[in-house]
Amino acid sequence: MARVLKVPSVGGRLAVRVAPLKNEQKKPDGRRKPHSVPTAFDCASIPDLLPRGLAVAPVPPGPSRPCPPIILPGGGVVSVRLPGLSAPMTATPEAVLAMNDSSHYECRPSFLKQENRGRCAFVSRIPRGKVLTMISAHAEGKLLFPRDEEKKVLKELIDNDQIVFRFVDDRGRYAGYPWCPSGATYNLAAICNRDGNVFGIQPHPERCFFRYLHPDWTRDGVAEGLGDGALVFASALDYVARRF
Repeated sequence: MARVLKVPSVGGRLAVRVAPLKNEQKKPDGRRKPHSVPTAFDCASIPDLLPRGLAVAPVPPGPSRPCPPIILPGGGVVSVRLPGLSAPMTATPEAVLAMNDSSHYECRPSFLKQENRGRCAFVSRIPRGKVLTMISAHAEGKLLFPRDEEKKVLKELIDNDQIVFRFVDDRGRYAGYPWCPSGATYNLAAICNRDGNVFGIQPHPERCFFRYLHPDWTRDGVAEGLGDGALVFASALDYVARRF
């Protein structure tokens, strides 16, 4: 998997550069060719997007997307390292997406409980307490905070209504592996910024966008219509339609 080297700002725009992939071809002189990952944020200034109230929700990493950036509370943009919790961008990372407790890539259905009280624009169509099915597919999905700041950060996330989804088992109870495939702090699966328009989620809602993408569709015999993941996108569209 590609590794982030830096997230510089070039003329107010993001330029994400990552280390070369292992299977990347080398130049004639034996040096590896530089590899960069194009993203939706290459042509947008994050400080300009957030004050305008735009809703931003990047897709989590996957095998076909080596290291896209992830935006989490405060609007920090990184891949694996998360630099912004207290501000849009911070000099020192304030959170990290670490290797799963299993020490390997996890791809499995996950149950996510909606816990937001109304701040997050991406769950307006999902009642609080409802459990959805989404697909976890990541190797670095364990959300961690500095050990000496963990309790403080969690309290702020709870008090500011920034927790959106938490991993639960098939009975809606908070549980460890494999129900929480990464071992993330507080079973966190998704959080948002204080304005509710920046949303970071580790499982993939787009992988359950249609009902036939759910792992149990053959058992239930229901293949038509939209799946649980579509509710996230519909909520975002509602927010954009109301605001703009």
